Amino acid sequence: LELHVVPATGPNAFLRARVVHEQSFPLLAGELQSFMVDRFVGSTNVPKVAQGDEYVVPFGVDERLKVERVLVEHGEGKKGLFSGKISLQWRYRIDVQNLREQAVELVLEDRIPVSEYDKVEVKILDDTTEWTEERERGIVIWKRSLKGKEKASFKLEYAVAFPADDRPWGL
Repeated sequence: LELHVVPATGPNAFLRARVVHEQSFPLLAGELQSFMVDRFVGSTNVPKVAQGDEYVVPFGVDERLKVERVLVEHGEGKKGLFSGKISLQWRYRIDVQNLREQAVELVLEDRIPVSEYDKVEVKILDDTTEWTEERERGIVIWKRSLKGKEKASFKLEYAVAFPADDRPWGL
């Protein structure tokens, strides 16, 4: 079981199980109904799953994990004297608190800007908490265990630099 959090989209933690299908026959695609002990918690559609494949079973929102994403600082740096570039910086702090008595596995997902324009540079700042993996371009993931009642903070800090006379749309 793990708690999956995407704090940029909301403060909810979603309890889910990662399951490896170990039977010798495939699981056919269809509706899967989820129960916790004897209580129905929801349903989802599962794709066809071959032997050895992993799939995720969702169990809904778990309110025993408190999540807060705070914009600590956002500002425009000084224009480069020789480069003529402007730098914008964002500094976020993501606070997570496990309200359970027992430990949980946390999967925290966030996004970083990606530039597809040669004149725009994105730099991850040094105080950023090192992430566990980059799932796809611009999506970073931290994985860690949280003990019962434990609090943890993650920092996500980056700068976007661009020519002063060619400001990207949206910045």
